[in-house]
Formats: sequence, C-alpha cells, structure tokens
Amino acid sequence: MASETSESTADEGPGSGKRARSTAREQTPEAGAQADAFRERIVQASTELIKEQGLSALSMREVARRAGVSHQAPYYYFADREAIIGAIAEQGFRIMGDYVQRSAPATPGAPHDAIMAAGRAYLEFALEHPAHFRVMFRPELVSPERHPNVRGEGLHACDRFHRIVSSAAAAGLPADPSVDALFLLCWSVVHGLACLVLDGPLDVVMPNVERHAQLADVLSTFARMAEASVAQARSADTSSTRAPSRSAAAVRASTKARKPKAERKTLGELEARAPAPVHRAAGKSTAKPKEAHPRTGGKKTSEARR
Repeated sequence: MASETSESTADEGPGSGKRARSTAREQTPEAGAQADAFRERIVQASTELIKEQGLSALSMREVARRAGVSHQAPYYYFADREAIIGAIAEQGFRIMGDYVQRSAPATPGAPHDAIMAAGRAYLEFALEHPAHFRVMFRPELVSPERHPNVRGEGLHACDRFHRIVSSAAAAGLPADPSVDALFLLCWSVVHGLACLVLDGPLDVVMPNVERHAQLADVLSTFARMAEASVAQARSADTSSTRAPSRSAAAVRASTKARKPKAERKTLGELEARAPAPVHRAAGKSTAKPKEAHPRTGGKKTSEARR
C-alpha cells in the first residue's frame, strides 16, 4: 500500500531561534498483491460513494478521503475519474455474469425455466449492486475504446445469458424469427424492469418490502406467456404430423379436376371459336355492312349492283 511518512527536526542557529523543518517522502505505488489490494480499496470506496450520494458526488479527492489516503494516492493507480468508473463497470459485469451462471437449475425442466432463473438473477444483481449497474451501460461515462476490458467483460456476461436462451430455444421454446430476437426480448424485459425500479417510477410505487414479490409476479407472467408459446408450437407440430400426406401427382390431378371445361380446351379450338377481328379504316363509316345477296353468294355482279 502506498505510504507517506514525515519527520521533523529542530535546528538552532545564531539569531534564528528554534525552527521546525519538515520533509516528506513522496508516495510511491506498490506492486503485486499490495497494488491489487490498494486498487480494490479505491474501487470499494468509489462504489459506496456512488451508492450513497450518486454518481455526481464521485471525485478523486472525495474517494481518497473515504479510502483514508492522501488526495494524490489514487492517481498512482487510476489516471482519472473515468478510469475509476471503468473499474467499477468491469467489476460489475464480472459479478453479473457470475449471478447469471449460478442461476442455472440443478435439474432440467421446462424450456423456459432456465431463462426465468437467469432473469431473476439479473434483477437480484441490479438491486443488490445498484452502483455497479448504474455505470455498466453508460458509454458516455466509460469509453469502450479507452477501456477495452470493460467491453470484454460486458460481452462475456451477455454471452452467458445468450447461451441460456439458445439452449431453451433448442429445447422447444419458439424463437421466431431468430434466437437473437428472443434473447433481446428477454434481456429487454429484465433490464427494463431493473431500470424502472432503480431510477424510474417503480422506485416510488413499488416499496422495498414488496419489491421482490412484485418482480416475481412479473416474471411469472412472462413465464406463462412462454408456456403458452411452447404449447401452441407443440400443438401445431402435432396437427401437421396427423394431416395425411398427398403425392404431387394427386395434387395435380385434383387441381386439374377443379378447372372449368373451357380451360381444358386446346388452343386451336379456342381460336376457331373466336370471332374474326374487324378492321376499320380511319375516318370511314362504322355502319353495319349489308348482307350479301343469297344467289350471288356475295360476288359483285351487274345484277347485284342494280
């Protein structure tokens, strides 16, 4: 742990009287286990400060005061305020991933049981570690480019949840149009609930003594929706299995039998029965022509002209 010492000596000189002289040895960062313990001490003090007074109260000087070190000591391990927030977020993703991982049921049950257990674990983490949760999904506070470890731990934690959803889909939980869509739906439900409880209106209308019971009711409602989806999917599969199969030839024969007779005539028959087209010259009369003389058969003769 970084240390600070001071020593005082008294010098006396002609005409100078008693004079106090103080020298201080600069703090130096420790290495190995001591450095890790000091970093943890700073992160713990920062987390408690955020939990008690909010993120706006976080400052390097106040963290140092709470940790019981000089105001310069935190800078040996954290470059700035953002670095401390990044360490809190990284720790939060690691803890959240452990919560989700430990939530897996001991024995397999319904396809959605593991998702419900993971959802409860997600909410428990958010309620038990509010300071972590409030900074974990804030890229404006912790830049993913400057703090890649935070992004890595976040992806790892989300991947654990995604694998649980994928297993449920493989066990029969409908995932239409995709497993990714089902994962985002489940994540949105539990994350939205956590945000509404911690920083939204549910913090007022949902007292602490009833909070866990009410959240359990919400998850139970979601579970019943999942059960209904599974039952509907299984019913559809059973109906399709019982329906008699028909060969392609039978389908074609049935389609042909339903066609009207006119559709089954040959092209030549249809052309023979079609009326001959009437060609009219532009600008000429459209009156109906006179019928041909029955004796001449339509030939132009002098008698016909008379």
